[in-house]
Amino acid sequence: MLLFPLGHSETTVRRHPWVSWTLIAACVAIHLYLALTGMGDRSQVVSLVTRAAEMALTRPYLEIPEPLAPVCDEACTEDRSQRRARMAWPAPDQVAREQEELDALVAEAWQLRDDLPSRRWGFVPAQREWSRTFTYVFLHGDLLHLLGNMYFLFLTAPFIEDRFGRALFGSLYFGSGLLAAALHASFFPQSDVSLIGASGAIAGVMGAFLVRLAAVRIEFLVLPTRWRVRLPAFVVLPLWLAQQLYEASSQQEAFGVAWFAHVGGFLFGVGFAGVMKLMAIEEHYIHPGIERRIGITQDPRLEQAMEARLAGDLVTARRLLQAVLVAQPGHLDALRESYELALAAADPKQSAAAAQRLLEAYARADEHGLLAGLVREVAYGGGQAPARFLQAAAAYLEKKPGDEAFALDLYQQITRHHPADPLAFRAWVRRGDLARKLGDAGAARAAYSEALKHPACPEPMRERLAGLAGRPVRGPASEAPAGPSRPAPARPGNPRPSR
Repeated sequence: MLLFPLGHSETTVRRHPWVSWTLIAACVAIHLYLALTGMGDRSQVVSLVTRAAEMALTRPYLEIPEPLAPVCDEACTEDRSQRRARMAWPAPDQVAREQEELDALVAEAWQLRDDLPSRRWGFVPAQREWSRTFTYVFLHGDLLHLLGNMYFLFLTAPFIEDRFGRALFGSLYFGSGLLAAALHASFFPQSDVSLIGASGAIAGVMGAFLVRLAAVRIEFLVLPTRWRVRLPAFVVLPLWLAQQLYEASSQQEAFGVAWFAHVGGFLFGVGFAGVMKLMAIEEHYIHPGIERRIGITQDPRLEQAMEARLAGDLVTARRLLQAVLVAQPGHLDALRESYELALAAADPKQSAAAAQRLLEAYARADEHGLLAGLVREVAYGGGQAPARFLQAAAAYLEKKPGDEAFALDLYQQITRHHPADPLAFRAWVRRGDLARKLGDAGAARAAYSEALKHPACPEPMRERLAGLAGRPVRGPASEAPAGPSRPAPARPGNPRPSR
């Protein structure tokens, strides 16, 4: 079975990730240009090399030109020896003419090879032209190679660029490409095979994603089935690295996939993001700078409150924020800063209240993207989100086309983590309604059955729920168990990353 990534739970960026889009556009444009102009066509080179190899095999009395020697393996050498022993050699002048023909074929093939973009701008370990570590990442062998790399770049790069800022993200990307090439060259120092492709640089972005967004859940399609699973990044990405290390350990020659380049890029990304985190560069410089650029003219007290929070002066920050909210009770940025302040204070009760106020403000303003981002931060950031928060978020999201599965997952969290809460009864009912809407009749019946057993189930609804669950009414709700016996299977989903 194969796990194909569909997206992840992080969907919000604060501004356009121009560096990410530029990198994707450049790779696609370069590949299309080379394909349309024929500059990337290796077929003529392959044809000439094939002719030369066949000539060397069928005429064993000829000397194999040095560039062609790596093509003739041990089996080829043995075959030539057997042929040489069986056949009569032609006249010396014929041997000389054929040797010249073979030498000319090889020379032409290698001249055409050296004119290929992969040789002109790819990184060749034996040549050690380090300037090419900035060009090889824009070249790809074929369309599938290009599409695979660009898809992974699309899934990860915009969100790391949003956190690190454009300049540092560019440094991360090209630094990862540089270290990827260096590690590959260190294991294959005499290789004459060109290294091309953005996978080493993208591996660095994935490494930074592991450090910066470890709790984000990645959704996969399990091929060849239609099953979907969601796994946190801190599980998936280390497993991916382990696979690259395993493949690299068994690689004897620098042909095919450059596994060591993937490992080198990933390790650089982890180290880069780790240094950023240890030095708190994002919190002290990047985040405030981005907020200043994207924000509308703000009350100066809000910016002062943010600076006070980052400096650790929570008392001053709280006083300034209260003044802003007294003047503008619905100020979204001030409410968001109140939530950040509550997190900084490490007060779960205060954080829950601030998150609830912010959620309700986003819902009133119909700020769907901001609301969805907040919900993922609270619901999937570790710990148990309050039932009231999950209920309000799910009630908003289930009305948005395409977010029904997201809402269903939030209702599932209520029934799993807060089974005795009266809100769990409504969550079971809504789980049934949404499962039925999504076409999962079995999950819908199971959810209605759990709602029927819940102590908060009102008597007037029992008959309707029993009909939906396909079971007889067994007595008053007070005789039912205190909580659900077994959570019904759900089909959680998460929106794809925003463009």
